[in-house]
Amino acid sequence: MEDVDDRLRLEEETEEEEHAEGELLLGKYAVKWKEGPIEACQRQPDGWEDEDPKIRWGRVFKVQPDLADTKYLKYMCAFFPIPILPWWYKAVTKAGREKYGQYFLNGNRDFTPGLFWVLVGDFFYMVANPGMPREEYFEQELEFPRVSHNLGRFGLVLKEFQHILSVLNLPECTTGAQPAGDDPQRIFFERCGPPRGTPSSDIFLWVRRFIDSWNAWILHTFSPSHLLNPDETMVRWISKYCLPGVMWVPRKPDPLGHELKSVADCVVRVMIFVELQEGKERDRLKPYTREHGTTTAFLLRVIDALQLRGKGKEFYADSWFGSVKAAVLMLERGNYLKGLVKTNTKFYPLAELKALAVGVDKQPHSTRAVSMVANVKLDTGTKQIGVVYHKRVDEA
Repeated sequence: MEDVDDRLRLEEETEEEEHAEGELLLGKYAVKWKEGPIEACQRQPDGWEDEDPKIRWGRVFKVQPDLADTKYLKYMCAFFPIPILPWWYKAVTKAGREKYGQYFLNGNRDFTPGLFWVLVGDFFYMVANPGMPREEYFEQELEFPRVSHNLGRFGLVLKEFQHILSVLNLPECTTGAQPAGDDPQRIFFERCGPPRGTPSSDIFLWVRRFIDSWNAWILHTFSPSHLLNPDETMVRWISKYCLPGVMWVPRKPDPLGHELKSVADCVVRVMIFVELQEGKERDRLKPYTREHGTTTAFLLRVIDALQLRGKGKEFYADSWFGSVKAAVLMLERGNYLKGLVKTNTKFYPLAELKALAVGVDKQPHSTRAVSMVANVKLDTGTKQIGVVYHKRVDEA
């Protein structure tokens, strides 16, 4: 039987094997580098045209509303998963309601569903009327020419609004059993809850379910352009109380919250997919990670999640995602990768490029670069990948 440690072991890179005449085997594909210019992105020879992003408005609204003067609200409806709000309310208020009653500034006012919907409505109002600090939306009077919105007239003054935000909380998963009877979380479990027997140690359960629902809504309503950007980001946590699975990532500008890997559409500059980072042990169990490593595996999961196999999308990535292996595996799935390579140099002909680069520091700055290309025989045909090495002036 395979040892548990071996089964969970993270294999960051496929082993590199020498093949005939200097070829390298990347899985089942042979890669042989040669000096030459990169004439065009492989996407153009493959016949793909540029694509504009599209919102499937028929899936957002059954009847198209007249929102010509409130375009931001219209787009929020497209990108915010409105159908999940009823059961989201039931999840986030159970733990928060008690704290709200204990610390509420005006005494014994109950945290009712009505207050929650006013809170959500206030956010939608701010989106429809952007451009002000949040506090100013609650001011009764503002100096001309600023417009006074006075959101307090709808039922929540600023202190109440801030207080509710501070106590909303996601419950931690303490059992694998489904809530029974009239438990407020039952609807949440029925809509997107875990299978029976979910381990009690799954502290990310509720956060992951919300994220999965958001991803599903974007897939339902949005068709991305041909330009996509994978990256990392943090979701800042603003409540006074603990977020299940909260993490501290010092290298981030907002280090407290949840770390996400994400993909944004480069045309509309909106994230269209996010994946919760749950720590090394859990992340190792995600699809493709064991055989391809963390970063390449994420790109492959994005293709599956957004149903992009064979869609000819062009991913622009930083050095965290850039590698020769990722480029080949993306080509295998009918998509393209342009990325920086700094540390993930497996299969990258660094020595050969450095040899070609001897003396380029004496040339004009615009020509201090050398390139190599390789033809890769895939099941869909022979594709070309290229690498560029730009020599630093201070290198020997």
